[in-house]
Amino acid sequence: HGHTGFALAAGDPSFREKFLWTIPDFKQILFGDVESLKKNISDDVACVILETIPASAGVLIAQEGYFSEVRRLCDEHDVMMIIDEVQTGLGRTGHFWAIYGGLYEHEKVIPDFIVLGKGMSAGIYPISSCSYKPFIENAVFKDDPFIHISTTGGSDLGCVVTCEMLNIQSKPEFLNHVKEMGKLFGKGLEEIANDNSKLVKEVRGRGLMWGIEFKSETIGQFAMLSIIKEGVLQNYCGNKTNTLILMPPLIVKEDEIEEILKRIGEGIKKIKHLA
Repeated sequence: HGHTGFALAAGDPSFREKFLWTIPDFKQILFGDVESLKKNISDDVACVILETIPASAGVLIAQEGYFSEVRRLCDEHDVMMIIDEVQTGLGRTGHFWAIYGGLYEHEKVIPDFIVLGKGMSAGIYPISSCSYKPFIENAVFKDDPFIHISTTGGSDLGCVVTCEMLNIQSKPEFLNHVKEMGKLFGKGLEEIANDNSKLVKEVRGRGLMWGIEFKSETIGQFAMLSIIKEGVLQNYCGNKTNTLILMPPLIVKEDEIEEILKRIGEGIKKIKHLA
């Protein structure tokens, strides 16, 4: 969802209804469904906007090849491909970009725009960005760089923090650490799911971004509260409340992963009577 203008119009009705904000010709399609995109894309479409891993929709993982096909269709119809990596970018999946090897090692897609935020300053200072290919820069900003600015944009302090973060998070050893911790975390969550198969429907994720989907909304929400009581802060996904989203810090250590898994397991164990 967005909060202003076209970004708000492109989001779910629940986010825009109270603002009486509707712009015609925005279409929502099924995530991960190439056929749905084929039916709706044409030479008259301006852009396709997607999250690499839709977090609030339930930490969904598209099939391998999906984003490559989205790229191909966008190129075929001269449509801009806009990717939201606010949650998945900058190392969260164990790759710098989820769209470029973070979902599937050999699938590396380059969009026209990438939107970033959240981890961009490691949570220290509010900052976000919209990065784009050079041809967009030349077409829009070359003659007048100040044509599209805001009063609070261009945060000096935020940029300093982000530059330091980039120096750290772009290093191979840092990304390898996230991959290793992600494997450990994912394996542990799978074991918890297997031990609680009457409650848990599926576990899915990449790197240090995972979702636990329970078999009902009731179970999911009780699980969230029970796990919080065990000391692990997490939440259910905004548009899929039977799924909990788990995003440990990228600097998490092995013993901390083991402790987190232990507490998640204990939290779920305490609601077994709901099965």
